[in-house]
Amino acid sequence: MGIDARLNDRNDVCVGPDKVSGSAYKIVNKRAYHHGTMLISTQLQTLGDVLRPQENNIVTKGVSSVRSPVCNLQRHDLAASHERFTSAVISQFRQEFGISSNVCTVTDTDSIKDMNYIHDGMAELSTWDWSFGQTPEFTRTLAHEFPWGTVNVEIRSKHGVIINSRSDVQSSHITSAVYESLDRQLSDLLQGKHYGFLEEGRSTNGADVNEHLSGHELNDLYAWVKRATDIIV
Repeated sequence: MGIDARLNDRNDVCVGPDKVSGSAYKIVNKRAYHHGTMLISTQLQTLGDVLRPQENNIVTKGVSSVRSPVCNLQRHDLAASHERFTSAVISQFRQEFGISSNVCTVTDTDSIKDMNYIHDGMAELSTWDWSFGQTPEFTRTLAHEFPWGTVNVEIRSKHGVIINSRSDVQSSHITSAVYESLDRQLSDLLQGKHYGFLEEGRSTNGADVNEHLSGHELNDLYAWVKRATDIIV
């Protein structure tokens, strides 16, 4: 494409000091997975907003990305496009590996979807386990003021499932016995549930939350935690 690009020590593609492509690698059961990105005409402000976590109350065991200055290919060539980039990648790949066969274009047609292994693969990609089941362990802390007191809740999740929770209540209206009951009952309600997909007003055994209450406080807590953790898909 005529753009003077290079690889840095992390195998990112850079033009000058700016990163235009990043890659990730994984080897599992003798299979190598590799995926990469390319910034062609991306809205960089939007990209920054997406990559900067809005939640500063999450502690995770996931691997953080190395932050780097970025730019689009179009900064260096206004004619750069998805089509030109794709064509250049195909051409270089064929040259690098001595491939002379024709390019095979896969299209999204009904006949392809009817193939069993394609259909099964599509079904797997739409499951909760594929999307969330490998989420690294993390702990999230939530805080809220209710009319009856101030609550801090710490939720620990692994592989998308809530392992446990711990509540701290500061209130002049609640006795220590009620606080301990709230902490225990909320933990029972949350444990084993899919993080981000709590049922509306339901408990772990399918009974209404109201059946577990010592008053209305647990109802308030559960509804608030659900709102604060809901994942919209």
